[in-house]
Amino acid sequence: MRYDQEILSVLKQKRHQRVEDIFHALKNAYPLVSVATVYRNLKRLTEQGSVASLLHPDGSARYELHDVNAHQHLVCDNCGTIIEIKFGFVEELSANLKSKANFHLHAHRLSMVGRCSGCM
Repeated sequence: MRYDQEILSVLKQKRHQRVEDIFHALKNAYPLVSVATVYRNLKRLTEQGSVASLLHPDGSARYELHDVNAHQHLVCDNCGTIIEIKFGFVEELSANLKSKANFHLHAHRLSMVGRCSGCM
């Protein structure tokens, strides 16, 4: 069984999930699901562009639904909090790349690591 829709449903409810979080969310409803199955489905969903991954400072990958409204991540390296934020300079950079280098930017990943207000 492919679990694509179930994984997308989990990520719709809560962003920035680890494979283990997704696995545990599915396990009750689908007792035969395995961690390897979640990995395979996430790989396919990422390749298809439905899901985006983010490398967390703890070394784990975090997953979220692909968002057509581009955003960036602020990641606290102390508590692990991930804050989504939208910086206007990405749109400006994209326009410059298109006009000056004839390069069309269709995706980007920008994560900045530091300390959140709760950990300072």
